[in-house]
Amino acid sequence: MLSIGRPSLFEDNRRLRAVREAVGDEFEIMTDGNQGFSISEAIRRARMLEDYNIAWFEEPLPADDVLQHSRLANGTSVPIAIGESIYSLSQFKDYLVAGACSIIQVDVARIGGISPWLKVAHLAEAFNVTVCPHFLMELHLPLVCAIPNAPWLEYIPQLDLITEAGIDIENGIARPSHSPGLGIKWDWDAISSNVENGSSYNITEA
Repeated sequence: MLSIGRPSLFEDNRRLRAVREAVGDEFEIMTDGNQGFSISEAIRRARMLEDYNIAWFEEPLPADDVLQHSRLANGTSVPIAIGESIYSLSQFKDYLVAGACSIIQVDVARIGGISPWLKVAHLAEAFNVTVCPHFLMELHLPLVCAIPNAPWLEYIPQLDLITEAGIDIENGIARPSHSPGLGIKWDWDAISSNVENGSSYNITEA
């Protein structure tokens, strides 16, 4: 993932060119606008991204601006990704109906749990839109295995310090646990130690 949004388009273009030359044409590059652009600048950046075969342009505009995301999505070949800053099924519905995105990054912790996450994922499937969830890969791994429209899992080893074993990853492919539930093996001693030291966790057995 490469954040873009330097003061000038030239700077972003130079960075992207350097990354593409370093990793080669077959490597997927995702970019993140961090909700930082106006529609005019998002259009300019998207046109530049088209030259580099970018996998997606994430959150180019403020997350509540469905209309301008639709305008952008319909004016570029670069897939537009949204979702980590969206908190309800209805908001995702508005994006999908407006044709304002190509990729949904629904976050299980922010959408309200597994049931609403699956509702969003199935809604995206009905619109032939892919799901690439945001954050908490340990929770999302079994979920993306349960749907047909999830090609990517974001790698952020956030829970390594409080789990006994990380996700099984081989050659870039994550494999779900065969244990019941989410398959997360919590390290309760580490959790207790962090709580005693002032850290706060609200965790139940998975």
